[in-house]
Amino acid sequence: MESRLSILCIDDDPDIREATVRVARRSGHDVRQAATGKEGLALAIETLPDILLLDNVLPDLGGLEIAQRLKSDPKTAGIYIAILSGTKIESGDKVEGFEAGADEYIARPIPNRELRARLQAMIRLVQTEKRLRASLRERDFFLRELNHRTRNNFALAASLLNLEAEHVADARGKAALLDSRERMKALAMVHDQLFRGISHPFVSARKYLGDLARSLHKALAPSGVSLDIDVEEIDLNLRQAIPCGLIVNELMTNAFKYAFAPERREGGL
Repeated sequence: MESRLSILCIDDDPDIREATVRVARRSGHDVRQAATGKEGLALAIETLPDILLLDNVLPDLGGLEIAQRLKSDPKTAGIYIAILSGTKIESGDKVEGFEAGADEYIARPIPNRELRARLQAMIRLVQTEKRLRASLRERDFFLRELNHRTRNNFALAASLLNLEAEHVADARGKAALLDSRERMKALAMVHDQLFRGISHPFVSARKYLGDLARSLHKALAPSGVSLDIDVEEIDLNLRQAIPCGLIVNELMTNAFKYAFAPERREGGL
């Protein structure tokens, strides 16, 4: 069931305002009204209506200025503004209205039936936007939860491999477990990079491979071995990032293992 929307009507003519309010109330939503521009602007800022039916010509504060102020403020920019006017109805007037931030411009006089139809169209648009925003919030919550669980699983797997390696006496078996641990860390970094750029499904080669190299250097390099990173600023998709990360992991692991044997504990990579 759709939630009730809030509609604000601003018009200095009491007869026109009352007629507009009656039409709006027939939509089944909550309706407020204001007789002046300043009063209406304050009420819009306070109550954040979903739809604003705004007279263009007001004695104290014009409709265009109200629209500009509301649309320039992030807090009120989402209000759907429909400007109505019985005097400023030329093409240039409508253009000015849209440039001020109006989402709809209605010329009076307008039959009540048409006004109801136009209002229903606005309501459908606003409700659709609300559903989309709710869907995006649900998606973001799901992705955050998925990311949290996945990162925990990666960390748990790496910790288990590390614990197992501590209890293995065989040097080759111990090395194999530690290699698997570093591969797990490499995959975790790909996942983390992709999640941070969820709207851009690529990872920065410089950031991802740089972080991976620094992590491997910190975990495996002898104290006298320095690290020099030079990676171009290119984007990698998922099918590229995972094998690239694993290749760098293998190359650096083998370099630390064999190029810097016990008799050579200094150098650079």
